[in-house]
Amino acid sequence: MEESLKSINNLLSNKFSTVITISSPKSDILVDFPIPLTLKNDLNYEMGLIYFSTYNAIYNITSENNSFEFKFFDGMLLTNLTIQPGAYEIPQLSNEINNLLIDYASNKTFVNNKFNQVLLKYITEEKEWFKLTVDLTSGRCKISHKLFEFKGKMMSIIGFKNNTIYAAKNLQKLEENKFLFKENKLWSSERLNITDIETINIECNLIQGSYINGESSNILYTFPAFSVPLGYKIIEKPFSSIYFPLNVRTISEMRIKVIDQKERLINFNGEIININLHLRQV
Repeated sequence: MEESLKSINNLLSNKFSTVITISSPKSDILVDFPIPLTLKNDLNYEMGLIYFSTYNAIYNITSENNSFEFKFFDGMLLTNLTIQPGAYEIPQLSNEINNLLIDYASNKTFVNNKFNQVLLKYITEEKEWFKLTVDLTSGRCKISHKLFEFKGKMMSIIGFKNNTIYAAKNLQKLEENKFLFKENKLWSSERLNITDIETINIECNLIQGSYINGESSNILYTFPAFSVPLGYKIIEKPFSSIYFPLNVRTISEMRIKVIDQKERLINFNGEIININLHLRQV
């Protein structure tokens, strides 16, 4: 009888409800509550996302995969070039690599005896050393190049193997110190993978009841990545919030992570992340 009266009282009384707003440039956010939020042990509470917003500054070329090594002709050591981190489509990536090669050839003081004036003139005047194109039917990438050898950590995003040396097959040595450069074409063995971030997941250590591939998780909300172009604002506001039960009754701190489908933190490159949460009594 007492329990029934308590339940009726809970239904008739004003239920607890509050909003928690979080802003941070980091994807791993620890929020401290100077005055802990104490909830009643005999009541149930749940939390849902009201909105998530930030600017799309997710890069597919980062400091982890932006190296490209090459050599112009046989006998020269592989030279490393670094691509500026950013969000690249195939045409932009192709132009960036090609421009770096042109700049390198134009500014390099060649002291190797294998270079003669004819070859040096050819290298500095050539305007298309490297080009990427995509076959939309197969999703594979084609590299057209006039390099002797090249490799790079960024090769996997265009369907090639990382750090595998790709060598020219039709570079002909005409005579001592003279070479004939022809265009080489290579097709990737895998489909293009210009980015490996598929989803944006908001994880909260205070909730329970969600699952990823059948395993229990703390994911509060998930939505597809790249719903807007680079530089545009991501505003994710569910039409009807989904609420998950709380796993604590005293909140002194909470941890929010913005991760991808592989549970890796997503780097928004310093853009402010805004998250608004609704905590309520059931």
